[in-house]
Amino acid sequence: MTASGELGRRTVLRSGAAGLAGLAFAATAPSVARAAELTCTIELMQGHAVVIDHLLFAALLPDPPAQKWIITHAPGHDRNVFTIETADRRAGWVLPSAEPKEQIAVRPLIVGPSVPPFYPSNELWVITPASGQNEGSYFITSKVNDLGVGRAPIEDHSLNPKAVVTRPANLPPYPVVIRKA
Repeated sequence: MTASGELGRRTVLRSGAAGLAGLAFAATAPSVARAAELTCTIELMQGHAVVIDHLLFAALLPDPPAQKWIITHAPGHDRNVFTIETADRRAGWVLPSAEPKEQIAVRPLIVGPSVPPFYPSNELWVITPASGQNEGSYFITSKVNDLGVGRAPIEDHSLNPKAVVTRPANLPPYPVVIRKA
């Protein structure tokens, strides 16, 4: 907090569920004029989230290296609704269609010129703590269709990067690990 009692542009968060909940609370507090954000890495089923050819993958090997992401609360939405952008803010997670098993694209986000800014629902992600999991574990679901994010349910047994998709409704959501970078 600053001397005037308002939150600064960047909010320092603890790791784990309390940290992301703190991000959501800070973003919706009435005195906050801009969205709180978290710079982090994201792990999906032992693979780190990376962009390859404008698509989201989970890399199982150190190359390509873990990518940094910026998770920002979407103003005007519930406490747990966020955008997920690359560290340079040139692109973000976008769900190309509402179909299950759709691979997540990483492309420039569309931001409506309003106050607060408007984001289409296919660019918004609901992030909730994964109770009963390791500290720092969360479920990420699409705001469009409430389907969880994870690796494809059927994939080869190689060490190649794995596609990150919305999982079909009949499969439970898979926890992802969000680590402050």
